Amino acid sequence: MRIAFCDDDRAVLSQLEEYIREGNIPAGSSVTYDSFSSGEELLAYMEKTGESWQVFVLDISMPGLSGIETAARIREKDRNCLIIFLTDYSEYVYQVFEVLPFRFLRKPITCEAFEKVLLQAADHLRLFGSLFFFQNGREEYQIPCSDIFCFEAQGRKVRISTEQGEYVFYGRIGKVAEELDKALFVRCHASYIVNMEKIFSVGENTLVLQSRESIPVSRRYKPSVKEQYFRFVKWRCGK
Repeated sequence: MRIAFCDDDRAVLSQLEEYIREGNIPAGSSVTYDSFSSGEELLAYMEKTGESWQVFVLDISMPGLSGIETAARIREKDRNCLIIFLTDYSEYVYQVFEVLPFRFLRKPITCEAFEKVLLQAADHLRLFGSLFFFQNGREEYQIPCSDIFCFEAQGRKVRISTEQGEYVFYGRIGKVAEELDKALFVRCHASYIVNMEKIFSVGENTLVLQSRESIPVSRRYKPSVKEQYFRFVKWRCGK
């Protein structure tokens, strides 16, 4: 896991760096970090080197570019990174939804709170960094699960709707369901499997995806959809 810390308070940066050095990281994870004292410094480094990080830990209230403004600039380049805000003030929570924060850490930051968020970030990166493999003729493909909207059975074929477009391959939707992680994907119909991260709204008998495709929810699968999606939302919110 690669982390960028950004805070104008050197004491806070030193504290976070010490937590990493003391080994308060997820088991089996390799963590590297870089520290920056302002949003301007972080963005300038990204512009100069083309480098990015999987996780950004940003102080919300900084002189010059705020953490929210810095996060907005980061989001223009990277929609998949995780952003964790450091803050003393709860009122900022309602100003940051557009930059899709992953978690908040209230100052002063305890080792236990930092370790918990890091574990959640590692779990998230593992889940959303997984790949789906399939074969079409002699060609083999691998697609990041985070890019997939849904799978649809079409006779003897399966359609995959993704952020990059659509793919079709010979296969059975039941076998696809067995291969996917149920923490991220839910079967909502005999013909459909949906990525819960891509759900835009939930209706009585439909799921509308961020692509605005409307997916039916059958009576048979409705109870499991409710249960799985409830667990997913709780996990996504760090509960």
